[in-house]
Amino acid sequence: ATLPHGRGRDLWPDAWRRADVRQAVRAGALGALVLLAAAAVVVLALLVLHVDRASQLWALLDPGLAGAPALALLCLLAVPTMVAWATSALLGPGFVLGSQTSVDLTGSQLGAVPGLPVLAALPAPGAFGDVVVALGLLPVLAGFVAGWRLPRSSGPLLGIHDRPLLARCAQGAAAGGVAGLLVGVVVGISGGAVGPGRLAEAGPPALTPLLVAVPVMALGGALGALASHYRGARAPESATSERSPRRPRLRLRHQPPGPDRRDD
Repeated sequence: ATLPHGRGRDLWPDAWRRADVRQAVRAGALGALVLLAAAAVVVLALLVLHVDRASQLWALLDPGLAGAPALALLCLLAVPTMVAWATSALLGPGFVLGSQTSVDLTGSQLGAVPGLPVLAALPAPGAFGDVVVALGLLPVLAGFVAGWRLPRSSGPLLGIHDRPLLARCAQGAAAGGVAGLLVGVVVGISGGAVGPGRLAEAGPPALTPLLVAVPVMALGGALGALASHYRGARAPESATSERSPRRPRLRLRHQPPGPDRRDD
């Protein structure tokens, strides 16, 4: 109701109504969405690679015509949780699915898991290669996007008046920290018991992803803000640089030299 009337600022708490703070929070939300979207792409790629395994699990369950919509809805509702678990794996702590199944950035150990078709996205057991380990850079890149997307400001940032570069890096680190906080909360609440006994523990740890995401994404945010600062510093120079004067063209070759011969 407030946004159409230009009163969206009233939705912010009093301590957050400063423009630089609101910019950092908005950029941090963007960085969190980037990391979650990257994890969703990873889950989708694993589902595509293991579609045969998923079809076999579906056939073993044999839900029938009446149970197929319910099973499909259950798998669809499980996808956001799997995206949060994949985010925890990208951050490093990983997740568990029972007492003998764990997946982190270095490899996976799979035991007996529930026969849900969407769980076919779980990677094959064993150590991951160097290419998969490189996915650990995605949290830093997401924080970089948060810092890069910060708008330029001519006033002081976060109370720093005399050092604009330090202020810019501090704002970028704040944006990355907000992104890490949001991601850590989403990942932390995605864990819990799936069933009794062996499945009483499932998902990522509650606090470890948060403790990893905040500093890692804050570092990426500071780097992104630093890169954006130097990019913005070069842009005005190139925009205000004067072009070399163009040599006037000759209007007619047979005219004698003089002002009338030149066409500016």
